[in-house]
Amino acid sequence: MPEQLLEDLLKPTRDNKAALRNRILELREDSDVKTKVTSKALSEAIKVATKDQIDNFIRRISITAVNYAALMQYIWDQRWWDDTWIEEQIAEHPDALYFALCSFYNIRETSRQEFDADVTGTYRLWRSAIHHPGYYILAKLELKKSSQRTKALQSIETHVSRPQKQVAGHTVILEGFIVKKSNYYMIVSRQIAPDTDASHKGAPQIIIIHNANYVDGRICGMHGIVFGCYGTNKFFSTPVYIERVDERDILTLDEELEVRQAIPDSIKAKITVKVSKNVIYF
Repeated sequence: MPEQLLEDLLKPTRDNKAALRNRILELREDSDVKTKVTSKALSEAIKVATKDQIDNFIRRISITAVNYAALMQYIWDQRWWDDTWIEEQIAEHPDALYFALCSFYNIRETSRQEFDADVTGTYRLWRSAIHHPGYYILAKLELKKSSQRTKALQSIETHVSRPQKQVAGHTVILEGFIVKKSNYYMIVSRQIAPDTDASHKGAPQIIIIHNANYVDGRICGMHGIVFGCYGTNKFFSTPVYIERVDERDILTLDEELEVRQAIPDSIKAKITVKVSKNVIYF
C-alpha cells in the first residue's frame, strides 16, 4: 500500500537516507525537473532546512543535520519518488493519445504527414441511430490539426437531435484523434459535455475505416464500423459511411444535422447490416 510505503520511508534509517540522496541526484539529471531539486529550491519548498543543510545531506557530510522527514515527504508529495510523475506529465498533454497511438502502431512521421494532407477536412457521417430504431443519424465529422506545433490530427464529431413536441433537443460532441496504419484508419474519441468544462469526459467510441475512396489525391469517402459504449453498461456497433463535404456547403452543414428516418438509398445501402448464421456482415 502507498501509505504503508511512505510510513516506512519516513523512518530516518541509513538505507532510507541513502535512497533519498540517490533519488535526488537522479532527479537532478532530468532536464524537466532538475531546477526544482537544487538545494536552494528544496530549501525554499520545505522551509525547515537551509540550502547548506541540504548540500551537506547530499554530499554525505553529517556536520549539520537535515530534516529528513520533511525532505522525504516533499519528494513523495511531488510524485518524484518513482517515475509516476513522468507518466502523468505525458498523459496530461492534450495530444497524448494521438502520439501514444502513433508510437504503439509504429507510425512514422512521414506517413503521418502524407495522411494528414489526404484526410483533413469536413465530412458528413451517416450511421444507424442507437436510441431510435429504424432511424439514421447525420452527423458532422471534422478532421484537422489540433495545433501547428504538435500537428496531431484531431477528430471532432457533432451529433444533433432537434427538439420535437415535448422532447427537448440536445447536442452530443465526441473529440479524439485519427491515425492510419497500413490501409486501415482508426478514430478513437470520447464524448464531452458541450458548453461545460471540457475536462468532463464521457463514453468512448472507436471507428475503424476499412475502405477509403480518393479523388485527386484526397479522401472523398470512407466506409467502416463504429463501436462504443453508452449509458451505464451498454455497447453498440454499426456500419458507418463518411463523405467529404464540399467547401461551399460547410457553412450550411450544421443545419442538416439531425436524426432522420428517410435517407438516400445510396447511403442506406452503404450502412446496411446483413446477418447470416450468427455472422454479421458489413
